[in-house]
Amino acid sequence: MKSADFKYESLKQWIIEGIRAGTFRHGDKLPSENFLCRKFGISRQTVRHAMADLSEGGLIKKVRGSGSYVQKQRPMGSSKTVGILVSHVDDYLFAQILNGVEEVLTSDGFGIDLGISNNSIELERKFLQRVLDTNMVGLIVEGTRSSLPNPNIELYEEMRRRDISIVFIHNYYENFPCASVLMDDIAMSRELTGLLLKAGHKRIAGLFKGDDLQGPRRYTGYVEALRDADIPVREELVGWFYSNYYDNIMLEMNLDHVVMNLAGYTAIVCYNDWIAEEVYKLYQQNNIKIPGDISLVSFDDIPLARYIANGITSGQHPHKLLGIEAATRLLKMLREGIAAVPQQPRLMPYSISVRDSIKDIGETR
Repeated sequence: MKSADFKYESLKQWIIEGIRAGTFRHGDKLPSENFLCRKFGISRQTVRHAMADLSEGGLIKKVRGSGSYVQKQRPMGSSKTVGILVSHVDDYLFAQILNGVEEVLTSDGFGIDLGISNNSIELERKFLQRVLDTNMVGLIVEGTRSSLPNPNIELYEEMRRRDISIVFIHNYYENFPCASVLMDDIAMSRELTGLLLKAGHKRIAGLFKGDDLQGPRRYTGYVEALRDADIPVREELVGWFYSNYYDNIMLEMNLDHVVMNLAGYTAIVCYNDWIAEEVYKLYQQNNIKIPGDISLVSFDDIPLARYIANGITSGQHPHKLLGIEAATRLLKMLREGIAAVPQQPRLMPYSISVRDSIKDIGETR
């Protein structure tokens, strides 16, 4: 073996043994090219060749302009499976999101393990434990009751200790900084409320979900729009509902109580299109017309929105694109390490589908 070849192999072996011994740990920056040239008496080109071999083998990653770093190594027995935990899958939105996630991950050879929380802390905990027990490499998750303190945070922290990549969708936990992909709920709500204000409405009610981060965020946009128009936020015009009432008979009973006790409003901002449909049914029972008596706007713009009261104005959900964005970010973390993706929200672009659910009342009310 030529001397240069021997030194080239010696450099590679020195780095490999350093990683195995723990001298170089995951995320550590390796010595500079100049240092390695001097230590092994080889050229910069030879150092770069050796580093390229190690990078192709998955031991290190090269960051342009920064240097070479030790790559995360999968533990023995780990799978190439990514967990996906969502609140429910029996509607249009989540089917589209899952299509986007699947398109990205399966094309790169990853399998998917799907869990459904039904907004239950207990079901969330069981799935998170499954992620840990089966050595999944990543998780895309919609948080459960995300506006409230979560008793499962220690499981998320354990995932972070094990270098399991995590991306939240729709929400995140305030006390667990993490990569997330969100709708721009605040801006969208501000714009939807603004459409009502432009039509002359001043007594605008709001109906929001209290235990999901999207609810307070949409409420924030509603409040900002009113304040920008110098209109006071009236407590008697804001109603809240919670997960216990969702998707069961108690939801209808709760909405009946909340909506019919909102005082003297001419327009309403609904948390999403499913809630808007329930409100519309309630209005029908009480001979209230949309938009003749009450103007209404909503969120998500699912196909249902086109058929409520001949079509309601609704903020568009990014659907499949949100799933693609979340999976792409997770894939980057799996390839390059968790630090490769900002551990903060990515807000998706949005648009509003304007339909005939807003009545221009000018100064008549």
